[in-house]
Amino acid sequence: MPPDSPIPLWLPFALLGFVALWICLVYLLALVSGWHHLARHFRAQEQPSGKTRSAGPFNTTIYLRKGNLYQNILRLTADDDALYLSVVFLFRTGHPPLRIPWSEITIAPARLWFSTKVMVTLGTEEKIPMYISRSTAQKINLALPS
Repeated sequence: MPPDSPIPLWLPFALLGFVALWICLVYLLALVSGWHHLARHFRAQEQPSGKTRSAGPFNTTIYLRKGNLYQNILRLTADDDALYLSVVFLFRTGHPPLRIPWSEITIAPARLWFSTKVMVTLGTEEKIPMYISRSTAQKINLALPS
C-alpha cells in the first residue's frame, strides 16, 4: 500500500469492534468472578487512610470465584478498617474499586491446584472466595488463624 493512500474503510470498524469486544469480555469477567456482586455493597467511596500495606498489581496472582484469574492486574491495599481492591485501568469496566470492612472478611488456609494459598472470603452474605499466595498475604499483613 503506498504511503499516501487513505486508511482502509474497514480499519476503524475493526478497532471499534475490538474495543467493544474487550469491554464485553472484561464486564463478563466482573460478573462471573463475583466482583459485580461485591460492588453492589462494597463500592469504595474513599481512599485508604492511615498506615496502609499494599500488594500488586504486578507480580501477583489472585483467583476469585470460579477460578477467575486476576494476574498482574489487581492491587490489594489494607488499612486498619478495611481491605481495598482495585484493578488497573484497562480492566476497570465492571470493576469499580472496592472497600470491604474487616468485619465482612474471613481468612483461612487453603489448597488450590497443588499449592498452599490463603482463602479470603469477601462479604458475610456474598461469600466470594479470593485465593492469594502466602507472600501476598504477608505483604498486606493478613494474619492466618492458627
